[in-house]
Amino acid sequence: MTTHCWPLLVLEDGSMCGTGTANVVFSYEIDFHQSEVRWASRWNMYLEMADLNIHWFSIINSVIVVFFLAGRCITVFSHARLMCLHTLC
Repeated sequence: MTTHCWPLLVLEDGSMCGTGTANVVFSYEIDFHQSEVRWASRWNMYLEMADLNIHWFSIINSVIVVFFLAGRCITVFSHARLMCLHTLC
């Protein structure tokens, strides 16, 4: 565990400054690498997949969740409508 100033400000020259101290429990590091892939075509490898493996479980699960939530909404709205009609009669 490393102690740094908090709130932590990283300046352009790489130095850090802050007003207090805090324990850093988690940190991570990112390395950027130059790529030959142009920015406009970075998603082509995902959009032009040759493997047609369809995730049927995910599709069926999503359909079941949508029907369940739609059924709950219909139940709540029909109950509210019935209560409204009972108060009018």
